[in-house]
Amino acid sequence: MFGLDTDFTVTQQAQRVLLIEHDESFARAITGMLEQASDTVSNVTVVSSLEEGLQRLAAEGFGIVILEFFLPDGAGLLNISLLKQQSPLVPFIVIGTVDDEAIALESVHAGGQDYLAKGQISSRMLARSIRYTRERHETDVALLAAEEKYRGIFDHLMEGIFQTTPEGHYLMANAALARIYGYNSPEELKLSVTDIGRRLYVVPGRRDEFRRTMDEHDTISGFESQIFRKDGSIIWISENCRAIRDASGRLIYYEGTVEDITARRQAEQNLRDSEALYHSLVDTMPQNVFRKDVNGRFTFANQQYCKHYNCRLEDILGKTDFDFFPRELAHKYQRDDQRVMATGKSYETAEDHQPLGQERTVAQVVKTPLYDMNGTLIGLQGIFWDVTAQKLAEERVREAQEQVRKSEALYHSLVDTMPQCIFRKDMDGRYTFANKQFCRMVGKSLDELLGKTIFDILPETLAVVRKDDDAKVMASATVFESVEENRFRGHENEFIHVLKIPICDAKGEVTGLQGMFWDITDIKLAEQRIRRANEELAASQEKLRQKNLQMEDDLKMASEIQLAMLPQQQPAFPRGAAAADNAFQFTHRYQPSGTVGGDFFTVNGISDTEAAVFICDVAGHGVRSALVTAMIRALVEEMRPFAHDPGQFMTKLNADLHAILKHAGTPVLTTAFYLVADCVTGRMRYANAGHPKPLLVRRADNRVETLNNASRKSQPALALFEKGNYQTSEVMLVPQDLVMLFTDGLYEVPNAHQELFTQEMLAVATHKHIALPAAKMFDELISGIRAYSGTGQFDDDVCVVGMDYTRSAISKVG
Repeated sequence: MFGLDTDFTVTQQAQRVLLIEHDESFARAITGMLEQASDTVSNVTVVSSLEEGLQRLAAEGFGIVILEFFLPDGAGLLNISLLKQQSPLVPFIVIGTVDDEAIALESVHAGGQDYLAKGQISSRMLARSIRYTRERHETDVALLAAEEKYRGIFDHLMEGIFQTTPEGHYLMANAALARIYGYNSPEELKLSVTDIGRRLYVVPGRRDEFRRTMDEHDTISGFESQIFRKDGSIIWISENCRAIRDASGRLIYYEGTVEDITARRQAEQNLRDSEALYHSLVDTMPQNVFRKDVNGRFTFANQQYCKHYNCRLEDILGKTDFDFFPRELAHKYQRDDQRVMATGKSYETAEDHQPLGQERTVAQVVKTPLYDMNGTLIGLQGIFWDVTAQKLAEERVREAQEQVRKSEALYHSLVDTMPQCIFRKDMDGRYTFANKQFCRMVGKSLDELLGKTIFDILPETLAVVRKDDDAKVMASATVFESVEENRFRGHENEFIHVLKIPICDAKGEVTGLQGMFWDITDIKLAEQRIRRANEELAASQEKLRQKNLQMEDDLKMASEIQLAMLPQQQPAFPRGAAAADNAFQFTHRYQPSGTVGGDFFTVNGISDTEAAVFICDVAGHGVRSALVTAMIRALVEEMRPFAHDPGQFMTKLNADLHAILKHAGTPVLTTAFYLVADCVTGRMRYANAGHPKPLLVRRADNRVETLNNASRKSQPALALFEKGNYQTSEVMLVPQDLVMLFTDGLYEVPNAHQELFTQEMLAVATHKHIALPAAKMFDELISGIRAYSGTGQFDDDVCVVGMDYTRSAISKVG
């Protein structure tokens, strides 16, 4: 008997409906539809606000909730989150005023079971939606129960275990590893996969990277890779491994474990996608949205929030309310935050809002706690918007109503002293009130006006237009506003601003209208003066356009001069050698991002056998950078006495450039790299002043190296310090080597996800094209980086210089 009573109680609760709808007439209509569905609904509870709905859900049991999307005290999709947090096992149906597929999808994604447009709801549709919602909800609950039942089994599945030779052969594999890789047995796996690096890893060279790490550390943990399963599908795995050695330290084999992390990787990608969707939503919202950690530090702010405080996101992150508000307000906000995080409940209020240096306003604030995937509190999220105008308007209405209730005479004394003309009319257009200014305007006393209509003041043709305007105001209960010519006698050639609003009684029924108008002739005259000023401005803009055209011509000439500064012909090494016998071959690509740029390079012969290459990058791009490069070119020409020693060359250049630029007011960041190569010995010496490290392409060894300083420490950019002392480093070249110099504009290129193309990626791309001639290699690199970028363009100047060491001068003589 007890069980039957319990089932009956559960059924009753399942048939109870909570309707959260602020529109009383629509709520009555929905209630009527629900009462017709007596087989699925036993009771309907109606509340008009989100706050009251949350209270009812906390105190009572309901089988389903019907929620209005746009509630006055709610925040759209956030309403669903608040309700789901309150009662996670109660299904929701969302109703909205528009049939918007985007809103419907977002509502379902937020946790709603269905979305119905108000204009399309019928009793039959509503009953069907409730029935289907319950069925889907029961299915979801059953799936959750089944998942809970079998979760323990899947949580204790064994990891894949293996033993492999360094060359990539399996010595041992367990059944779990075979299943992960899609094979029927460990034996089939060992017979099928005889080269792990070639057959398993998706990314070429991944096994080599695995072996390099093992050679260096003897252990590896969390080595994540994509691999091919037997059927050709791709999954993600994580490997933990150690090297097994004999007593003499000789490597025998690797042994370790493999875990299939495809689901985790997909979940991480889904999380990134969800985060991107979240950011795209909140960054387009007109409200201010922010997040804080448990210590009150800002961890996120949307674009509207940054715009509100006139600062960048990085200026906000890590700060607290004490960095933006007076201390008393910051303390108040901090107490509210702590209450939200301590109680785990949302908090909403209208409160004073005054950032430092700004006027005090009133903001409507909603704060909710934030949890991670494990349910641990990690902070809070807040949203606020300016309701100052609304509050002021509400206050003005209350004050006005109080004044009207206190004394009609006080109202009359007020409007009679106003410079505007004010009047009231009943539903038949008869004047019921007019202030003194209105009476003076029309030339009649108040007694003469009361009971009269506009036809008693204006000619019939004009009176008909005014009557139609009045009828629209009273029929639609909306405000009418216009600018008109003043047609009252004696006021020709004047303009007035007219405002008419409906007058309603306590029941909200229109009983007439109130009008107000005032003289704006001076404003109209000012507009005429503004038009004349705009015409004069247009003429000035045309003159400015002509000057801009002249400036563009000047910049074009400057660009031609700058290109002429670059090397126009290649020197021969050794001196006098034919082009085919030249020991050094030089290739370059130069692409300024603007008309003129800040990148520059030179190639010179400083002896019969020595080549000197200099490259520099002046920060920024444009005329300022181009002027600095011109100065550097002149200084480089004067550095010939120091040309054989790169360290002395760079030290002298730094001192001279600092002496020139120290009077510029602001520092100019200039990086540079200088090398001297001997075609007989293959010896190359170089010095680096904060410049991107060049690449040494060892074609004979099929590898790409980075030219580091001998000390392994970076040296400062030019002209930052007066007494910079630059070190000379050295490397030996062999025939077929290519030295590749470049500026940072080549690789500091963001893709569509704002991820930069790095120097490491440049080295990998260079290795990919290692067999190509330098000119073809540079074209392929530039084309590939363009394709990587989100726009297909370079944002900075690009300069690439290559020096091919074809063969030594000694070999040529031999």
